[in-house]
Amino acid sequence: MISMRTSSSSLFSFSLLFLALIASRCQAAPPPTTLDAANSNNNNNNNNVGVTERPYADGCRPCSTSSRERCPTDPATDCLLGTVPDACGCCPTSGVCARLEGETCWDEKLRELLPAAARNAGRCASDYSCRLRHDLEDGDEPEAVCSCRESRRVCGSDNRTYANACALRETALRIAANNGPSLGLWLAHEGPCPTRPRIYSGPESVADARLGQRVALNCEARGVPLPDIFWVFHSADGRRVMRYETDDRVRPDTRTSRSSDGAEEEDPEDSLVRATWLVLDNVGAQHIGVYHCIANNSLGLASAWSIVNIFLQDLQDI
Repeated sequence: MISMRTSSSSLFSFSLLFLALIASRCQAAPPPTTLDAANSNNNNNNNNVGVTERPYADGCRPCSTSSRERCPTDPATDCLLGTVPDACGCCPTSGVCARLEGETCWDEKLRELLPAAARNAGRCASDYSCRLRHDLEDGDEPEAVCSCRESRRVCGSDNRTYANACALRETALRIAANNGPSLGLWLAHEGPCPTRPRIYSGPESVADARLGQRVALNCEARGVPLPDIFWVFHSADGRRVMRYETDDRVRPDTRTSRSSDGAEEEDPEDSLVRATWLVLDNVGAQHIGVYHCIANNSLGLASAWSIVNIFLQDLQDI
């Protein structure tokens, strides 16, 4: 009998303990503080933000929703030369469009020389190098641009000379994207395309030379192959025609420019110009006439002319 009372008492005590535990669990949690609520909201936002929402490196702009245009939707159509890894990490899956000739760029090798914000520019395509600009003014912020590793001019199948193989490739890809592969462009050969001669700088007329004066006529031409130059003189009375062979020299052409599609607007052979001078010593009446500068190569010729005349009063004194 005593045993049964002891057992019942223990069971009753256990039941009370169990009910007390349940009651404590059912009590309402205290309201969160303002700081707790803010931390909770931040944690929820961070959990919902993708990897492209956070800046990844020093100098990079925040990878916000507004900057997602950095990430190409379709790299095959959006990026002319494909994609490269994003230096800022905003586009970890797709990467960003590779930078082209002349565009600003970022390279880890130049990190000590470029401002950190240059990371936003992106990396160059595989055939290009990111090189520092040396044409900036004092005080300008350092900047680097993409430059083709191949510097030699090339001739395209359209008979146009391109600054390098990269320029030809970019133009070919643009043509294919706009017109399809049927109107393709390809490398015809290295070096500039052959061109007819062109007078680069013709001789100037001398209308009032003085008797005994020294007159020099200058003529410059370009073409591929580089043309030869000679002079032909026609006297004012039509009685004499003379050919002059003159000394000449070859000099670099510093005025070569490039069109928007990458082709050279002119086609010099390695930017060379043939220059020549015809010098007339002790000018007299016999020198009055027309002087033709003629440039020729295997594709044809070009010419320009000038007139040499004597001061009227000097002629009357003869």
